[in-house]
Amino acid sequence: MSERELDLVFTAPWGRAAVIASIALALATLVLSAWSGRRLKVAPAAALLALRTLATLCALIVLLKPAVRVRQVRRPPGRIAVLVDASQSMTVRDGEDGRSRWQRAQAALLAARPQIARWRRDHALDWFTFSSALEPAGEIPPGAPAGATTLIADALEAASARGGDDLGGVLLVSDGADHGRLAARPQKEAARLAARLAVPVHALWTGKRELRDVWIAALRHDDLAFVRTVFTIEAEVRAAGYGAGEAVVELERDGKVLSRKSVPLSPSGKTVSFEVSPDRVGDAYYAVVVRPRPDEAILENNRRGFVVRVVRDRIRALHVCGRPSWDERFLRRLLKRDPNIDLISFYILRTVGDLQFVNPGELSLIPFPTDELFEQELGGFDLVILQNFAHAPYGLARHLPRIRDWVERGGGLAVVGGELAFGVGGWTGTPVADVLPLQIPGPGDRRVPGEFRARLREGAEGHPVVRLAASTAATRRAWERLPMLDGANLLGPPIDGGTVLVEHPTERGDDGQPAPVLAVREVGAGRTLVLGTDSAWRWSFLDAGAGGDGRAYDTFWRAAMHWLIRDPDLEQVGLSLPRDTFAPGEAVVMRVLVRDRDFRPAPNVDVTLEVARLDGAGVVPAPALRSDSAGEARVELPSPGPGAFRVTARASIAGRLSQDTRTLMVEPSALELERPQARDDLLRALAGATGGRFLHAGESLADLSFRRSRRVRVESQRDIEILDGLPMLLLALGALGAEWALRRRLGLS
Repeated sequence: MSERELDLVFTAPWGRAAVIASIALALATLVLSAWSGRRLKVAPAAALLALRTLATLCALIVLLKPAVRVRQVRRPPGRIAVLVDASQSMTVRDGEDGRSRWQRAQAALLAARPQIARWRRDHALDWFTFSSALEPAGEIPPGAPAGATTLIADALEAASARGGDDLGGVLLVSDGADHGRLAARPQKEAARLAARLAVPVHALWTGKRELRDVWIAALRHDDLAFVRTVFTIEAEVRAAGYGAGEAVVELERDGKVLSRKSVPLSPSGKTVSFEVSPDRVGDAYYAVVVRPRPDEAILENNRRGFVVRVVRDRIRALHVCGRPSWDERFLRRLLKRDPNIDLISFYILRTVGDLQFVNPGELSLIPFPTDELFEQELGGFDLVILQNFAHAPYGLARHLPRIRDWVERGGGLAVVGGELAFGVGGWTGTPVADVLPLQIPGPGDRRVPGEFRARLREGAEGHPVVRLAASTAATRRAWERLPMLDGANLLGPPIDGGTVLVEHPTERGDDGQPAPVLAVREVGAGRTLVLGTDSAWRWSFLDAGAGGDGRAYDTFWRAAMHWLIRDPDLEQVGLSLPRDTFAPGEAVVMRVLVRDRDFRPAPNVDVTLEVARLDGAGVVPAPALRSDSAGEARVELPSPGPGAFRVTARASIAGRLSQDTRTLMVEPSALELERPQARDDLLRALAGATGGRFLHAGESLADLSFRRSRRVRVESQRDIEILDGLPMLLLALGALGAEWALRRRLGLS
């Protein structure tokens, strides 16, 4: 429908600056005229001012040519923006009606459908949902709200930008649980929004003042922890709507309860602390859980999980040697000199054969604490080195199954040869022999005498244990230059995944193959290494004496120890995630790097990916992967849903299974449920500042006012001059003449 509009305009061809200057000059003229007649009597002064005013007005009319502009215009329908809060706090069930804030919002909009239909006669309706951003939506948005935060001011500004001059008003449906500028400065921000929007904002509050809830308001912890080192987890627990009482708070790791404490219920919050000592490296998933109360409004905020990366600050090593020797001296010195190793070392000074009447437990510098080390303390070690050691004289036989189990659970075991080791030391057929990489011959001294140069087995150059240089070619050359060794234990062939890395250049084993000197094996979660000689110290001492740098011995043993303890940098399969926490619905991007036995990129290797729920609820399907030419495989998994997950990447490389494991969480932002209270004061301030109305859910939406569109389309226009210019000019001249004559008579000119 078209409308007629009347406006006063100036049709003279001057710009706005000239019009303003003309009016200013006219006003200045009148002021000066009034000032010049200040000593006259009232009547003469008024007559002079009236004549000057008439002359000035007539001059302005002649100069500016005022006219009445008649326009026939058509206005497009104004727009009403309906903004529905879709943040997670809208899921809260507060009040006695048992409904959530979201349900109240939907019910209020359904009840207002007749009024909404009337709005559509004169306005266009734009429907949006919002949390941290504004999103277009259908009428009465369905689904469950899951927004991570509530930013009301940002949503209103975005709606204003979309509506432009057509925006006539806003209907805001929210619980008022804002986390942005409006919550920080309600009155000041409401006034600023009112000036910027220039339209009424009607606020429909869906919350209730009554809220009964206990929640974890804050969680403080380290993202990095050290194995077997205590770190602290602090949780702040708050309560609303309860009197006296206590909340039971539990700490879980991987779904198992580690500790339980009670904390008094308090609206201002009480802090509960847990001390944790991780027992293994890798990702550890912890969760602080508040046991729910029967009448709680929100259960989702009773649990907060997080992932801690557990690393070693130091390698805890146990070194046991059967007798002093050059090899023992060099190895113990290396272990003691390394600041990253926490060493406990024992070596036997005398043997049973040396002194028959001495108790075997007194053959070390101090009594050998067999039970304490291998029954009480074994689980605290990352690495055990048995060097030229016979177990029988020290009552170790009953602890051998425990050593085997420790290896299978993730321990690293190195066994070094010598005249007391292997068959002579009574290791044949023991539980420890079951986890070693080579068969242990029967009792007896089976040693190969004489000097020999250890030979790197073909294809073993890239294994991290024997890598003495940056490249495989340089590693082989380094091994070829090493000093000769003196004597070796004759060991059997590899068993069940054992890999020979170094062999004797001339001696053959019972199977006709070159006799192994160095071999490794993966057993369960642990690893073992066998070095069949006690003369490796020559790689340091004699190498330095022959003009070398003498570093090969240290390089070898450091690499061997890091491999035995499963240093992540030495794994052939590496799994990486951009972070450990993902939002609901967000895709999880993973990257797998595969390396061959020489630790070069391994192309075309099949990778199995397993995504298992930590609560034991099953496994999430994952696609089969294959590494590309760079040894990488990338995958983007759809969101597996809320919860904690253990992700494992596995690949078989040269017959050896390698894997890497990470932990991830899928959970919404805790911000919405850390401060779940509905706030009507924010919405009242906003409605009051913008000229809108504040309503409770269930109140009628009738009589809400909205502004018309400020955008018009002109259908026709004409200007009607108010007064003709010539008569106004003559009138101006006449008024000036009369003023001059009056001034003459009053003696002013």
